[in-house]
Amino acid sequence: MRNLTVDLLETFKTEGLPKDMAGTSKATAVAKLRCFLRTADRRDWITESLVDKVTAHLAVYEQKEPYSDEEVKQILDGALELNGGTHGYAKYPKTFRLLLELMLDLPAF
Repeated sequence: MRNLTVDLLETFKTEGLPKDMAGTSKATAVAKLRCFLRTADRRDWITESLVDKVTAHLAVYEQKEPYSDEEVKQILDGALELNGGTHGYAKYPKTFRLLLELMLDLPAF
């Protein structure tokens, strides 16, 4: 643990994570690594604070198109066709649809 270096961690970020991993997933993995490094420093598992030396991975988000009215209707109708799972919203399809409808009625911020 005390052999961790910034070079090792930065190499892991660029070569250790899968090449085809989404940028948002890489950002999450690096955020978790930085969280671990904060804890390791606080508990004296490492001799120097590395969290400030390891750069965060900034994810680029794609602008998505909103669902069309027809797609929204299909989603709401599909919510009622859930096969009644053992827990969660699948167990209560009418409640799930109601929740979706309420979310759609909220004003956009």
